[in-house]
Amino acid sequence: MKRKLLLASLIFAVALSGCGKKEEKSATVEKPHVEEKAVESQKPKCVPGYNFELVSVDGKKVSLSDFKGKVVILQFFGEFCPTCLKEIPYLNELYEKYKGKVVVIGMNTDYEGTPPPRLKKFVESKGIKYPVVVVDGKTWMNYPGFFTGSDIIPQTFFLDKSGNVCYYGVGFAPGDEMRYKTAVERLLQG
Repeated sequence: MKRKLLLASLIFAVALSGCGKKEEKSATVEKPHVEEKAVESQKPKCVPGYNFELVSVDGKKVSLSDFKGKVVILQFFGEFCPTCLKEIPYLNELYEKYKGKVVVIGMNTDYEGTPPPRLKKFVESKGIKYPVVVVDGKTWMNYPGFFTGSDIIPQTFFLDKSGNVCYYGVGFAPGDEMRYKTAVERLLQG
């Protein structure tokens, strides 16, 4: 019961605000738009996460299966999204505080294919400490597309040590950092 209440409160609070992605033509992914309304999750159980394999801004392959035994946080974000940018310091904080136990992966939605050099410059300029990859269509459809059906960003997914999505939300609002910490601590406890 506590887990369901945490899930509901995390999702409701996280979903208070969000950004859409900038318009770009793509054959594989419909790009998000700006939206101010909150979206709340209705899925009560942990669901297996999609095992993506993407390339980071450092040219390394990043796969969900690389992180079995660790809590994983996936942040779907765009460079132009002010709400996404507000979330980054808190994700950096979680990444540093739980280093070795928690992995944060920035899932950039602005580009397709190999991360361009300007994305690496953006990551460095914003002080992002965790890996950042460019999302492909399958990954988008298996996280935001499947869980929320929404094209709003940021969308943040919390996966347990087995790679199951247990918490997720759309947007980021004041107070969410405490909910994030609570979700991480509960996932670390198993």
